[in-house]
Amino acid sequence: AEHRMIGRAVRLGGAVSGEHGVGIGKRQHICLEHGEEHINLQRRIKKALDPDLIMNPHKIFVMKQPAGGDEAAAACKKGPVVS
Repeated sequence: AEHRMIGRAVRLGGAVSGEHGVGIGKRQHICLEHGEEHINLQRRIKKALDPDLIMNPHKIFVMKQPAGGDEAAAACKKGPVVS
């Protein structure tokens, strides 16, 4: 139900994040709103500013991607949730 609601919100121009940011609970949905290219840019900026990954590691997206990628990258590949 949450996936459908977020998919609808994004399709209507809404945001995945809330008043206090995306948080771990919705990080798999950020690609629906921003797209894979934007998320990859954020990863590059994060790596440039925090090369040792000591500031909020893996808060928004997993930096050292496992073989299957992270939740946000997987959402980019699947496309928006429809319903």
